[in-house]
Amino acid sequence: MATLYELTGHYASIMEEIEANGGELTPDAEQKLDAIRTRLDRKVESIAKMILTLEGQADVRALESERLSKAAEASRKGAERLRQYLIRCLDSLQLKRVQTEIGEVMVRENPPRVSIHPGTTLDSRFLRIRTTTEPNKDAIREALAKGEVIKGCSLVRSKQLEIR
Repeated sequence: MATLYELTGHYASIMEEIEANGGELTPDAEQKLDAIRTRLDRKVESIAKMILTLEGQADVRALESERLSKAAEASRKGAERLRQYLIRCLDSLQLKRVQTEIGEVMVRENPPRVSIHPGTTLDSRFLRIRTTTEPNKDAIREALAKGEVIKGCSLVRSKQLEIR
């Protein structure tokens, strides 16, 4: 069976044949067009089915990814709860180290960290100002649409395939 690319080429050559004939659609050209059109329709339908299948797989995989992410987060939280439980138990027994078959378990003091209580107003010397800049694409789009020339920018139209 011919590929979509090949069918497109055949279709173009028939259209050239019609053009060379002064735009007249001969019975032979009409028969060829009908044959290609039927094969083209089947090929397009097959490709559209493949697109829908792949999009469906992507949706299922996205849902599965979401489920797995939630399960991973639950595992992390469970590990952290057990970690805090073990620290409390070892602290209450005043144990800093325990040797096990899988390795040594130790409780260590972390370096001090800053905790800022809710509602605290800090002096400006303790504040850091961060500024971010990014292109305002809406303003650029409006200016380009009005004919303004902006170096490095252009309006681009793309196409999308809709399957209903």
